[in-house]
Amino acid sequence: MIYRLLFFFFIYKYVCLNFDDGYYSIYKNAYPLLKNNKFKFTLALIGAYLKDKKIKNKNDYRYLTINEIKEMIDSLDIEIASHSLTHRDLRELNNEEIEKEIKESKEVLERLFKKEVLIFVYPYGRYDSRVIKSLIKNGYFLGRSTNYGEIDFFLKRWELPVKEVRKETKLSDIISYINKNKYTILLFHRITEKPRYFTDYSKRDFSLLIDYLKENNIKVVTLKEMYEIWWQDFLERLSKREETSLKIYAPIYLDILKIK
Repeated sequence: MIYRLLFFFFIYKYVCLNFDDGYYSIYKNAYPLLKNNKFKFTLALIGAYLKDKKIKNKNDYRYLTINEIKEMIDSLDIEIASHSLTHRDLRELNNEEIEKEIKESKEVLERLFKKEVLIFVYPYGRYDSRVIKSLIKNGYFLGRSTNYGEIDFFLKRWELPVKEVRKETKLSDIISYINKNKYTILLFHRITEKPRYFTDYSKRDFSLLIDYLKENNIKVVTLKEMYEIWWQDFLERLSKREETSLKIYAPIYLDILKIK
């Protein structure tokens, strides 16, 4: 009886691991750990930076090759997001340039990897109403920012917040953040043996983080998966409150759940 009660009150936590820009260090230092644990992740790529040739250079700071990305897709079914075509501040561009960055990056990624690209990650976390309008027009489904806050796929579908992990970020701070939130998006750029720049993160600490997620039965999911779980949870909570609210939100969910 006690075990049943414990199971009833147990609440899963969900974490989405995001890697922006597409650096080789992800393939070299993060991917093997994630593959061993069967943890998917979301990789935001810059369309114009992708190269089809083989590169022997194992420098953590070079960009991933197309074949390296394909390997991660084939073995782990990672999620691909667009990080624009050339990684410029979209707010400083005119409408035609914004359209090019958003539309062509999607086309490039879908052609190369044969996966529908429905998530856009704003370069430098910067965007405005013109950018969001273009995302909707070009068939994107979610927009991820670098904002801080609570995840809400209904009210902040185009402004998804993250916990950004940098060189100085303590592992204890990440764990504390996860424990305080049911849904967490963690943003990384490079995972390196010896962090040099502010956007680097220690391979050792990253490995400890992965161990923590596994040992505590925290569900590691893609943004698409987190979206679906969040809505299911949201509707279940509404149904317990009042039937009227469920009638309002359920059709909205069914209408926009086309991220397949």
